[in-house]
Amino acid sequence: MSAGSVGRLRQRLVAEEPVDADDEAGGATRTFAARFEVWAEIDTQRTQPDFMAAREETVVTHRIRLRAGNAVAAGWRLRKGTRVFDVVSCAPDDVSGGFCSYRCREIV
Repeated sequence: MSAGSVGRLRQRLVAEEPVDADDEAGGATRTFAARFEVWAEIDTQRTQPDFMAAREETVVTHRIRLRAGNAVAAGWRLRKGTRVFDVVSCAPDDVSGGFCSYRCREIV
């Protein structure tokens, strides 16, 4: 994505950081805390049915592009209203390092 492509970042997302808390039984409970908002471009890559927790669900894979320099990393979430995108990985999107592409999963 070139510098001229900034206009393609049209989706406003909330970046959520994972927060683990002890559950007093030797384990941990994970919640997510909203940290900041970012502008993004969302490209749907693939839709695949899956069987989870005794029910059929659909896993949708997206490539989400953000400006580089934010703290979003694998394990974080990006949220758009009620839609939740789990960040799986990230990589620089262009040679200049101005943008990053995040591979994300959404359970529908």
